[in-house]
Amino acid sequence: MNLDISSDTSLIRASLPMRAGLLTLRDASLQDADAFAEYWNDSPASSLEILGVDTARLGDARQIRERFLRNMPSSEPLGQSTVIYSLYLNDMLIGYSNINRYDAQENYAHLHTYRKALRQAVGQARKHKQPEAA
Repeated sequence: MNLDISSDTSLIRASLPMRAGLLTLRDASLQDADAFAEYWNDSPASSLEILGVDTARLGDARQIRERFLRNMPSSEPLGQSTVIYSLYLNDMLIGYSNINRYDAQENYAHLHTYRKALRQAVGQARKHKQPEAA
């Protein structure tokens, strides 16, 4: 999905220039919901198992999409137990990050990429990383 996010900078939470382009973290929006639902609905069972997903609780595509919509940042995201942000590389939606809040001291963030090629590229980079010189 391509989107001109430069027209609404109020949605942008962080950005980082990279070799591949500008990586941007922004508030998730309605137009990002289908990619989220497809990611979870179309992922092979083996991938879900690796991630520790309880497939009995995952639900169908409609339920997954509704979960995304419920967790989009509200006007008071600090009051939400789960908040979803979208990741863009240049103007292409590449994934999402969610923050699960349990209390003031215990919070967990997750990062998921939608594009299989991007996930594979990250995995290959880890395999070929050279040890640092001492």
